[in-house]
Amino acid sequence: MIPFADQRKIHGSELERTKSLELHQIPNGVPLLISEKLLRNFGMGQVDLAMVLPNKVIIWEVKQDHDFLTARQWKRLQSTQSFLGQLFNRPCTLKIV
Repeated sequence: MIPFADQRKIHGSELERTKSLELHQIPNGVPLLISEKLLRNFGMGQVDLAMVLPNKVIIWEVKQDHDFLTARQWKRLQSTQSFLGQLFNRPCTLKIV
């Protein structure tokens, strides 16, 4: 597992920004920017952060302690996970942080 900064005192978009900075430090990883419009057009969920590694793709959904995913959001994110795995021909992992 990739360590992330302590998020107890970080709020909102600041948390996502902090996670993004940490993500960009992962060796051999290529940060992935995915069009929200493309994903939505195909009924998939937009992702907060994503990275392509030599042997897998990882998607991170950044949530505060009080936030949660609805069943609909979870299903859309799983669709995105499947799509990216097929697109890059490697396993794709979805992590909630």
